[in-house]
Amino acid sequence: MALSEPTDKGWFLQLMATYSYPDNPTSSMNSQLKAHTENARLFRPETGISYSKLEAATSRASRILDLIRSKDSPNSVYIYIINVLDKIAFNLPSHLFEEGIDELGFILGLEAQRPEKVYGEGPDNLWHITDKSYWVIEADKAPEPAFLKGDRGKEFHVRVGNTTHQLDSKETVRYIQMNWE
Repeated sequence: MALSEPTDKGWFLQLMATYSYPDNPTSSMNSQLKAHTENARLFRPETGISYSKLEAATSRASRILDLIRSKDSPNSVYIYIINVLDKIAFNLPSHLFEEGIDELGFILGLEAQRPEKVYGEGPDNLWHITDKSYWVIEADKAPEPAFLKGDRGKEFHVRVGNTTHQLDSKETVRYIQMNWE
């Protein structure tokens, strides 16, 4: 059986590592390392991970075209992009937000990586912009709520999916209590 995606192969390797661990822990860890190499979103083994420099093998335009061609129709491209944008909302768990930033990098034709997730250290997201230019993206939760200055004084807005909503004073108090206190 030929697997179409390296990420699928990674899932199966992780499953194999799980089942083989009781009989052969060393072989299981080797399988998990291979699984993580194929799919960085899987469990990271304790040892064996080595850093590889993020470099672009092809042009941004060709990576964007490859992404478009990988979808069945223009509608599926649109739905994919909307799903990614839905992950880039400030009220989501950080792992989903960081995943959305990573996927947005691919949509924009950039080489993107999540060093903290893959290697256990480094920034949340890293985008390779040009030969020697990288964007380091940290997606940490704000230590306190931020208000905007509006026509009627201070306003509080939240992201819901890919839209922004202004909260009234009662909703603002409830939201702040749930997220910062």
